[in-house]
Amino acid sequence: MLVMAALILRVAEGTSAGRGWMGLLRSAWERGTDEIVLAAHRGDPGELATAVGRAALGLLVDPQVAFPLTATLVLIPLILLWSVGGTAVSRMVAVEYGLGRICPWHEALGFGLKRWSAAGTAMLIAPAAAGFVCFIMAAAGWILLSWPVVQVAGGVLYPIFLAGALCAVLLLVGGVLGHGLFCPAVAAENADGLDAFQRGLAYVVAAPGRLFLYTMLGSVQAVIGAFIVWMIASWTRGVAIWSSMRWISHGEPGAEAGWSEKTADGLVSMWSAIPLVMVGGFIVSAYFAIFTIVFLLLRERADGRDAADLWMPGKRGMTISVAKGPGSSGESTDEGFE
Repeated sequence: MLVMAALILRVAEGTSAGRGWMGLLRSAWERGTDEIVLAAHRGDPGELATAVGRAALGLLVDPQVAFPLTATLVLIPLILLWSVGGTAVSRMVAVEYGLGRICPWHEALGFGLKRWSAAGTAMLIAPAAAGFVCFIMAAAGWILLSWPVVQVAGGVLYPIFLAGALCAVLLLVGGVLGHGLFCPAVAAENADGLDAFQRGLAYVVAAPGRLFLYTMLGSVQAVIGAFIVWMIASWTRGVAIWSSMRWISHGEPGAEAGWSEKTADGLVSMWSAIPLVMVGGFIVSAYFAIFTIVFLLLRERADGRDAADLWMPGKRGMTISVAKGPGSSGESTDEGFE
């Protein structure tokens, strides 16, 4: 996922439109971060909310409006990668956590390739629906608030605009809070895009405190694990460089390197990036693992369904042996398999 995403961004950066789009993203991120930090230091909740809203607008809307074609050509493949990889990792975690067995990576990847559209649709529902509501409000505002006399009716009907804005905000906030549950819903339930989106939002509304608590506990473990992996990766690179260059005599200062040396340096740099990519891979995998287990825990709390209640292809009314706690029968029968 990370390597292919990096290649997509590298290709985009090779065009003038791609550089302009990515430049807008970087400047919006820097400006938004500075405004949020400044508002937080001042301790003004209203200013902080405004700064967060401006930052979100600058990141999610302005660059895409300025470069619509570039944004579409870059974001669609990235969403596709995220959907396939996220669903595959979530499937592996759900099977291992719920059934106590290992799901082979090729089987999970095949599942992700088949269900990428469901996960991608779930991620796009909230921004698409919020954008549609804003578009309707913009058209209604042009009709009701631009013309004399009619403006009075627009002022009277303005609470409808507030209701539409509330719907858009709730959709976006729910999509942000529940975004990590969409791929697990597809992986565990074989849900379609709309059903995965609804399940994610339903669990956010039903148990926001548990969602926050479980996510924080998983994040602490992920941070510790990522630090350990990063240290190992850094030491690996350092030992490789120290050992391989130990007996190499460097040329005179200022001497131009030959083609073979330049080629070797490029290959060494490429291979040396692998440990760092593995750190990124650990972080992405931990992200989906955390939210998959969170999804199964929230589902058990809200719907009373065991973690072993997973969709399995071609099986109906199957009884699965599951390792339970002391005193349990160790079997779980589910009638919802298809």
